Amino acid sequence: MIKVTHLDSERKDLCVEFHPDALWNVKMRQFAGSRWSSSRKCWIITNSKAEIIKLGEVFGPNNLQFSKEIILEYRPQASKATLYKHQPKLRGRWAYQPPITEYDNHPDILALQRRMQLENYAYKSIKNYKSALVKFIIWAGKPSNLEEIDLKSIEDYLLFLKIKRKYKPGSLKVEAMALKLYFEKVLKKPVGWLNINIKQTESLPKVLSRAEVKIILNQPSLLKHKTILHITYHCGLRLSEVANLTVNDINSQNMTIHVKTTKGDKHRVVNLNNTSLDLLREYAKKYHPQYWLFEGDPKTEHISERTIQFIFKDALIRSGINKKCGIHILRHSYATHLLEKGVNVRVIQRLLGHSSLETTMRYFQVSGEDAAKEVKNLLDDD
Repeated sequence: MIKVTHLDSERKDLCVEFHPDALWNVKMRQFAGSRWSSSRKCWIITNSKAEIIKLGEVFGPNNLQFSKEIILEYRPQASKATLYKHQPKLRGRWAYQPPITEYDNHPDILALQRRMQLENYAYKSIKNYKSALVKFIIWAGKPSNLEEIDLKSIEDYLLFLKIKRKYKPGSLKVEAMALKLYFEKVLKKPVGWLNINIKQTESLPKVLSRAEVKIILNQPSLLKHKTILHITYHCGLRLSEVANLTVNDINSQNMTIHVKTTKGDKHRVVNLNNTSLDLLREYAKKYHPQYWLFEGDPKTEHISERTIQFIFKDALIRSGINKKCGIHILRHSYATHLLEKGVNVRVIQRLLGHSSLETTMRYFQVSGEDAAKEVKNLLDDD
């Protein structure tokens, strides 16, 4: 439980206290100007509504316990009935719920959401496309009827994002694809009506050496955190795939994991090595997961993707490896290390769940060992 109180009588700062937790310490570093007080044994952050809201978003309302003074400061109309109405067992806690914006019930936004849900788009895609359409509606202003928007207006908007807002090609492509989907599939414009091909610069995936991976995987002190990182690397899983694993997905007899929640809603089977299986067995004995392999809070939900990101970030900081990267680097490293060991590229494509072989072939460009050997052999022949 995280206790949040006023630091002193001036109420300019907040004191955030919790039992020693490496993951939560990493989360506290997200707050601008946050600092650790050795004398008070707590984190100190600025007392503002924005920071209060951010605490709820980062840690989740069920992990926070605000003092009565803070609750009354930001909700002066709060009463005991108000405080305990929705959470009678969580007395004294204050939970932030983001307000419903005027665009949540906008007919154009609801129409886009309905269409994407019918076509089985991923939750993140729906969220990103809705956000893109909201920004376009705000920019367009009048006419409020999007059917009156012409192609030139859309091109002007995308140029505005590129030139004025400095959007990178990847972000700009998301905005264009959201508008294309809405106008062509919701408003039934002719296919190809919005024909804008935004070229992206192909960047090479970042990878870690096998030694660096080993150091990072051994950093977590909690068995659950260590198991998560081992499964992510040794099975080459995406972040969402790790979070959505269930107990029944593990097949210890065949030494495989059935990955169901993947990009593009495609299923695949990946190999499970002995090290990961031993960790999973030890983890199961200690945590007794029921349905989700890695349970969240409450246990009826799976662990959040954000939490897994913090677990990796904390391990990276502890390892002393000075690289700016996210947890997806473990998947990149897994593929590269398989190539370096001579595994057939078609096998790697299947293990990673890539639809196109070209996507898998990118790892040849970051696999340095084979190239170095070939150059050395060529020079030796001379």
